[in-house]
Amino acid sequence: MFRSELEQVWRRVEDQQRQIDLLKRTQQDLVDENAALRDALERDNLVGTRISSQLHRRRFAKILRRCPISPATSMVPVVQMPGLAMAIVRFAGVPAMGRVGVVARSARDVATPVLLDLSTSFLRPRIYVIGGSQNNQALDVVERFDPENNRWSTLAPIPTPRSDLAAASVGGKVYAIGGYDGRTLSVVELFDPTREVWETLPPMPTPRSDFVATAEAGRVYRLGGLDEYYEALDTVERFDPETKTWEVLAPMRIARWSFAVAAISGKLYAIGGFADGQALNVVERFVPASNRWEVLAPMPTSRSAFAMATVGCRAYAIGGSCPGLGRALSVVECYDPETNSWAARAPMPTPRSRFAAAAVGGRIYAFGGFDDTGTEALSVVERYDPDVDMWEVLTPMPTRRSGAACASS
Repeated sequence: MFRSELEQVWRRVEDQQRQIDLLKRTQQDLVDENAALRDALERDNLVGTRISSQLHRRRFAKILRRCPISPATSMVPVVQMPGLAMAIVRFAGVPAMGRVGVVARSARDVATPVLLDLSTSFLRPRIYVIGGSQNNQALDVVERFDPENNRWSTLAPIPTPRSDLAAASVGGKVYAIGGYDGRTLSVVELFDPTREVWETLPPMPTPRSDFVATAEAGRVYRLGGLDEYYEALDTVERFDPETKTWEVLAPMRIARWSFAVAAISGKLYAIGGFADGQALNVVERFVPASNRWEVLAPMPTSRSAFAMATVGCRAYAIGGSCPGLGRALSVVECYDPETNSWAARAPMPTPRSRFAAAAVGGRIYAFGGFDDTGTEALSVVERYDPDVDMWEVLTPMPTRRSGAACASS
């Protein structure tokens, strides 16, 4: 009797073991299929951050149940430090902070306002005023102006102090090119506003100062200027930020320096300047698609050392200097490419030359420069609204200077 009962129990154990073995094989098959499915989804970028974070939490909880720990301190206060969130953004990028906020619940409260603040800041263009000179001393000063709040902030200095340089913005980064520090320079340096750091790029093939630069279709164009022998240049070159290389294009018809450039509807307009001992009123238009120049209607006021800014499809020539008219002008003239004509506008309140200007949000901002004596550097900032043809005075620059460059980003 005992033996038969024992055999029945043994058969039941064997049946149970066979079922357990079957379940194990089925489980392993499911694990293998799940792994294959996950690999396929990851290759097709179909596994989102939230799914990955949930899997991570489940695995971590399982391990924690097996090997419980009792940390002496919590990481929550550390993760919630705003400074840490900003550091992650600067050195790993905005998407990295977004992933941290998804994966770590304790980081969400601090990540959310940081990301909102950054997104608002990135949507609001700022103007960067770079270098220049004061009392014949080249400056390394970089100051950022927020047009919306009428406020200034001082940033990391440019590695190479200089004046009479040019600046342009491509892809949210600012290029500072050439200039003068007692020598004519070929240096090119790149500023990243997100991380607030400078990077040195390959130099220009030819040193130059008192030239112009502008951005168009993701490329940087530089035109004219003075070489290291103080000879006027007619050369035009284009920089490709992707390959970090320069390309030589068709030269301007007139070699000149201390002039201005405007980019309108994919074309470049080189205007005014100085050559052969006189201020110019000549206007040339460059068409990158055909690599050709053509002469247009001259500017009414001959001048050099002036600034130019574009609002919509019109360019505004502002201030400058001209022998016989004065060392500092307040004249403002508007060029319309559609009619190839010029029209006078309200004069700038402060006559000046060798200043910087940029357009943001449909308005033009003028920074610093020389006064009418030609010796005193200014800190004055004025804004022009083309819609109402009026100027207003804003918060001055922290550093007075002339010969600076500026770009918006």
